Amino acid sequence: MSFLFTQAMRRRFTILSVLWVLFLPGAGIGPALAAESATVGGASKAETDHLIQSIEDPAARAKLVEQLKLLTAADKAAQDNEEPGLLDLLSRHIENASAEIVDAVSALSDLGRLWDWLHDQIIDSQLRQRWADSLGKIALVLLFGWATEWAIRQSLSGLQRQLDGQQPGGSARRLAVGLARWVLDLVPIGGFVATGYGLMTLPFWHLAGNGAMAAMLLMSGYALVRGGLALAQAVFMPGQGGIRFMPIDDESANYLFIWARRLTYTGVWGYFTIEALKLLGLPKGGALALVKLLGLVVATLLAILILQNRLTVASWIRGEDGPDQEKSHGWRNRLADIWHVLAVIYVVASFLVWALQVRGGFAFIVQCSFSTLAILGGAHFLNLGLANLVTKAFSLSEDLRGRFPHLEARANRYMAVMNTVLRVAVSLAAVMAIGQAWGANIVAWLASDLGRHLLSSGFTIFAVLFGAVILWEMVNAWVERYLAVTDEDGNVIPRSARARTLLPLFRNALLVVLVVLVSLIVLSELGVNIAPLLAGAGVIGVAIGFGSQKLVQDVITGAFIL
Repeated sequence: MSFLFTQAMRRRFTILSVLWVLFLPGAGIGPALAAESATVGGASKAETDHLIQSIEDPAARAKLVEQLKLLTAADKAAQDNEEPGLLDLLSRHIENASAEIVDAVSALSDLGRLWDWLHDQIIDSQLRQRWADSLGKIALVLLFGWATEWAIRQSLSGLQRQLDGQQPGGSARRLAVGLARWVLDLVPIGGFVATGYGLMTLPFWHLAGNGAMAAMLLMSGYALVRGGLALAQAVFMPGQGGIRFMPIDDESANYLFIWARRLTYTGVWGYFTIEALKLLGLPKGGALALVKLLGLVVATLLAILILQNRLTVASWIRGEDGPDQEKSHGWRNRLADIWHVLAVIYVVASFLVWALQVRGGFAFIVQCSFSTLAILGGAHFLNLGLANLVTKAFSLSEDLRGRFPHLEARANRYMAVMNTVLRVAVSLAAVMAIGQAWGANIVAWLASDLGRHLLSSGFTIFAVLFGAVILWEMVNAWVERYLAVTDEDGNVIPRSARARTLLPLFRNALLVVLVVLVSLIVLSELGVNIAPLLAGAGVIGVAIGFGSQKLVQDVITGAFIL
């Protein structure tokens, strides 16, 4: 036993001595111990005695404990600052998602407890009396508010009939009529709210607990529903095509208004009713389960709305040309075929993010959605503006058309190419902006070495192509104008045979040179090693030079003869 005890004590003293030597400030024996440990298996007796003295000394012992605490804190900070690996991030996300799914399932399981709560409310006479008193007073407030709203609406019916009987006019007139109609619909709603809040201030009207807050919630929910429906009525104008601002027919207007009313009643009324019941005593778990169930119902309605209109929206996406223009509108046709799938996936993802209560997920989706809509709208209007600008830039006056008869055909050809290039550029910029909005960090990628190289190469290729086209068109226009010049009577002035032969030859040679140079520059910018091509071209050029001396002599002789 003494031997085992001695061995254990020696082992403990060895560990403590190593810690002491390593972390004692100013001792200066850490490196010495490290060097000595290569030859000696444990600490020396002097070091052990020094460690014992330090432990027996309260001040030195407290200093050692403080250094050990600092070492532990430094290790913990290093672990916290360490970048988590892919597996660590994946496991954290899986753990969070599992916890959120468990919470959602437990919330849905609370639906079964609602029956027990409802049963308790029915069999208990005191609870029944309280519910009867609260609901009676709330119903009284709502009835007086509805009566006030009906009276104000009847008094304004004459003005509404005058607005509905307006003759069709321009867009500004239709917009003014729609705004006036919406304001007239809001006035009775304001009367409902004022009457309800006024009754709640009377002395005889008193609700115990949170009954007053529940009544205010129900009134606010009704005001929001009526205000939303008034806005939908002013926008869609069902049955009033003469003053409708939106360019849709009566059937579409009625369809959209019905769906707006359906979603508003379900979403707004459902949510405010659940919140009011929670204030009146509905269990928190049951209220949460009902809210999740309401969200599922709204998501299902949105999916049904999307699927019902998949063909109509697909036709709108394809455009007026329809599916026959596969080459020019290929991406629009593909988007038209799958847009409803993407929309349903978006609705399902939004519902899951909201239902699982992913931290910041729903706000992120809403923010990115509005950003995407703004980017798409801006890209659309930018395309329209650029198309008008290109049309004006390529338009020719009567004088230019008379002087250059073939210029208009070439301008129209390049105008289509320019419109396509600008449309592709705007689309790429919109895609990158949308990716940046959804967290793809496109800006950082463009700022990297690869991004800067791609941007530089793209700009160089565009500049070379643009310069080559401009040079070719200038030379081509000069040659055609020189050969087709007319006198005062409109007759073509005949040029010499030399000019008619050499100028087209020069134009074709210039075209070959431009194609070769532009091809080599584009290949170089794309990363292709053009050194073998240049070497081969040099060898071929030398061979042609040696073999075409007689040909060059004949060409020069023919030029002088012409």
